[in-house]
Amino acid sequence: MSFALRFADQQTATRYPLGVSGELNWQRNNTKFHAEILLPELTPGTILVPSLSVCSDASYRFRFSLNFADQTFALNEVPSKANEPSIKNVPSSEEMSSSEQNETEDKNSISTHIDCFHVQQLIPTSTLTIEANGITGAEQYLLCITERSITNEEVALPNRAICGPVPPSLSQMRASDKIKHSICSPTCLAMLLQHFEKPIHWLDFVAACRDGATGMYGVWPLGIHAASRQGCIGAVEVFDDWEAAAQLLDAGLPFVASIRYPKGSLPGAPIAASSGHLVVVHGMDEENIHVLDPAAPTVDEVARTYPASAFSSAWLQHRGAAYILLP
Repeated sequence: MSFALRFADQQTATRYPLGVSGELNWQRNNTKFHAEILLPELTPGTILVPSLSVCSDASYRFRFSLNFADQTFALNEVPSKANEPSIKNVPSSEEMSSSEQNETEDKNSISTHIDCFHVQQLIPTSTLTIEANGITGAEQYLLCITERSITNEEVALPNRAICGPVPPSLSQMRASDKIKHSICSPTCLAMLLQHFEKPIHWLDFVAACRDGATGMYGVWPLGIHAASRQGCIGAVEVFDDWEAAAQLLDAGLPFVASIRYPKGSLPGAPIAASSGHLVVVHGMDEENIHVLDPAAPTVDEVARTYPASAFSSAWLQHRGAAYILLP
């Protein structure tokens, strides 16, 4: 079972192509704003992904915590501070998305990951709390809370064709040897920002996506935070199938998909195998998915077409996470 809760100001709610539940009831607590959201029942074996985006002239920070049965599980602040301990020990391979790094779970209740929660037992009642600094509570904002099974054995395929606009291409391999294998996430977001005609410099945006606590470039909420500082409201959501993706593409919104796949299972990919990689999806049909893959060696080779079955397994079988930006 999965669910999606979305809260936004009225202007953002009318622009976001996926259903919005209403506005947040922001409360002031000294210099902070906070809000509490009562969650539906959480089931074992699921991933819970919260994300916040605020269009603010000021620099803002926020933190999520999950509360139930007198227990509190908190994620790192976003942006995290350099001296903030990482929630999990992070392996040396930074290319993979941060929530895809850590497979060791607390089987008793909940495990906290850098940008999500993994649920290991039935939790009938819980609340998600967000605390934010640097906002007034009146800005444009989008809070999304999505849940699905961590792993789906059966994966749905697209059932119709949609060809969306193609963003400009960027190859992460054009960056320095020190970072080029670690920056698929900000490179994909930069392609969307350039598509929306935001005046960004690619490598400056990459630097803004470097997480202080871990040194990683693939922390999901930090990427959305960095994009909001460029004037684009955004979200991280997890999907079970192609229905929501089709709504995004119908609305003219390419999106960033987080994929993982064993060696040789994604024909035509510039990386033979990956335990975590991100690509821009801009079109689909029953047979093929049309993407921009930033791991291509040159800009001219970034545009790729992958078999729908292979790509659907790479994206939707495990977590099914996506970045979504509004221009």
